[in-house]
Amino acid sequence: MNSGVRNVLQTLCCATLGVMLLELVGGCSSGPAKVDITGKLLKDGQPLQVSKTGQVTVRFISQEPPDVEKEQNKSATVDPTGSFTIKGIYVGKYRVAVTQTDAYRGPDVMKGTFGTNNSPIFRDVASNGQFIEIDLAKEKQ
Repeated sequence: MNSGVRNVLQTLCCATLGVMLLELVGGCSSGPAKVDITGKLLKDGQPLQVSKTGQVTVRFISQEPPDVEKEQNKSATVDPTGSFTIKGIYVGKYRVAVTQTDAYRGPDVMKGTFGTNNSPIFRDVASNGQFIEIDLAKEKQ
């Protein structure tokens, strides 16, 4: 084999190996995208009525395959206007559980209607800054 052909083959081999290494390193450093979302929780178009001793929480439960590398679920407390913010949630499909607690009325005012295992609410988290509206009156079991 002459030296010109050998040089070309060595160059191609090194270039191919370099591209493979870049893809491997790039693949390791990039993971699933984390985003921040905001939303509004309503009932019949209005914020839920909550007493001074009450609290409403939304919990996004991942419907993606389990991954020990990332936190699968995120929660947020809903403010009196119905607004909530979740920071650092992974892009993906989620079941949304809603609980309303009240010191005088009990630990689950909604009686499990929108609980962790049976909530009929599903949402896709797709992009940073996404706004998600949930009206409980429109969500059916």
